[in-house]
Amino acid sequence: MNSKNRIQMLLSFEEPDRIGLADGCWEDTLLRWREEGLPAGVAPRDYFGFDFAHIFMDASLRLPERLLEDTETYTVREDKHGFVAKQWRGKAGALGYLDHRIKSREDWEQLKYRLAVGFGGTSRIHTVSYFQPFVEYPSWTTIAAKFQEMRQGGRFILLNVYGPWEATWRRHGFEASLIDMAADPGWMADMFRAHMDLIIETLEVAERYGIVARWLVPDRRPGYEHGTVLFPAYLRNHAFSRAPAVGRLFAGTRHALLYSHRRRHTHVHSQAH
Repeated sequence: MNSKNRIQMLLSFEEPDRIGLADGCWEDTLLRWREEGLPAGVAPRDYFGFDFAHIFMDASLRLPERLLEDTETYTVREDKHGFVAKQWRGKAGALGYLDHRIKSREDWEQLKYRLAVGFGGTSRIHTVSYFQPFVEYPSWTTIAAKFQEMRQGGRFILLNVYGPWEATWRRHGFEASLIDMAADPGWMADMFRAHMDLIIETLEVAERYGIVARWLVPDRRPGYEHGTVLFPAYLRNHAFSRAPAVGRLFAGTRHALLYSHRRRHTHVHSQAH
């Protein structure tokens, strides 16, 4: 039994040969594992027999990326998503966000044209995470060939992307986004919708090239240590108002896996249409 069949059985509430296996590690964890015996050039998923393979959707503004500072201990960069951040060398963890590109409606109106599937002239799908900076994206034909190669590997393929909340606050700022959800909900809803429309358009183009992942995982973490930051009704009515359109693309054969994360608990909701 291969990984794809195993996970499909689990999702159908059937009993496979074993439970599904998956994990992710920080960069410094991987370095330590290498020192402790993980063979060079062997991915953890192959060494441990994880059942999932991942592809990633770049739903960023595709802004020019620049390295602003480069020291022995940290770097500071302008990112394609619309923020400036500090990142420590050799130590994984959250970025130190220093600035955000969209500060006003005028900024948004000037930049939102970049949220088009064809902006930049390459595909928006890659085997490298959208979190990674300074990555050159492949053509649609190149990533389509890579996807078919991954399918032959027998793993269950997940398509990961920033959800509308995660993407929007990186462009606009976390505190500013919380304030504007109350002060200017129409503007926030417009930014959320534009992000979801880009996801939908990218899924449609990807399907024409034969890139059809069965599970879409939009990253959303509207929580903190003691509970959620965003009200579920607000998420449904604004951040995920375009979810039914995504559902129609996934009709019958695919699922959208939505999760909210806080320190001690992860809440998972599978949405199939």
